[in-house]
Amino acid sequence: MILVCPSCAATHSAEAWITDAAIRETLGAAVKLPKPVQEQLWPYLALFRPPQRALSWVRARRLVGELHELVGAGRVSWEKEADRPCTPELWARGMAEMVGRKGGFKAHFTGHNYLRKVVWDLADQADREVEARRSRAEREGRRPAPSDRSDRSDGADGEAPVNVRELLGELAGKLGVKR
Repeated sequence: MILVCPSCAATHSAEAWITDAAIRETLGAAVKLPKPVQEQLWPYLALFRPPQRALSWVRARRLVGELHELVGAGRVSWEKEADRPCTPELWARGMAEMVGRKGGFKAHFTGHNYLRKVVWDLADQADREVEARRSRAEREGRRPAPSDRSDRSDGADGEAPVNVRELLGELAGKLGVKR
């Protein structure tokens, strides 16, 4: 079977790709990412490719590992701003936005900082929308709908915000319960 890289158009047999340890580890790490992030991964990694060269598999493996840590945290931080709860869908949306702006970048990326900024902005906007709906419900004297309530701690006790839905999903997975 011949495989074609969607980012650089390199072609090799599947056997050739799985005999290289860096490729195998990169693909193994990629399949562990949440599905929405997986769908944006390869075009996003293409943003790291130096001009007139291929992105090395060793570097791709490192980038995928860093992405795994960022997405797995359940929150996003940016400079001195407050951390925001963040879902894999927001990470994928941020990656898609960056890929969509691809022509506007003068050089290839060296790290995930710009992605963190884009995703923090998306998470901040989502957080503000939830807060606005909750406040509106309170002003109208009704209980906020479940989608209008925050699923995290407020961070007032110094702890990082926690996404309860993600924690329940992890627990369900560990217990073998289908959701």
